[in-house]
Amino acid sequence: MPFTGGAATGRVGGDHYPESLMPVTVQVHRIDPARLDDWRQFIATITGPRRGEWGASRRRRGIRRAVISLIGTESDPMSVVLVDATDPAASSESLKSSDHEFDVWLRAQLTHLLSDAVPGEVLFDSMPRRGAWPGLRRPGIRP
Repeated sequence: MPFTGGAATGRVGGDHYPESLMPVTVQVHRIDPARLDDWRQFIATITGPRRGEWGASRRRRGIRRAVISLIGTESDPMSVVLVDATDPAASSESLKSSDHEFDVWLRAQLTHLLSDAVPGEVLFDSMPRRGAWPGLRRPGIRP
């Protein structure tokens, strides 16, 4: 399944916790090394003093979980964001069109701090299928 705009979508969950069968989006963005400290401060802000507003924003957009990682080197840092949402495309669109004060601030910060998305594709999805033998699957391949 090819990335679209730097995001790949799969599903997480399984038969042992069916309520968590949620689409997942992964986005990878390069960070200008000169802005790495600003990126770290931004993460400290949304997980610190603005944590409540960030949580409310995620709930408004149907995001159940977000994981933000920093990968790469000091000279080539990248942000990896995994989002577990009821509808990742709608969630992303709602952030782009929101006029809520926090969402406007969040959108401006992300635009300022991150460069274009790094393209990629999903090669394997280990989410079990429903049925007698859930097994593993690869995108685009049906049993």
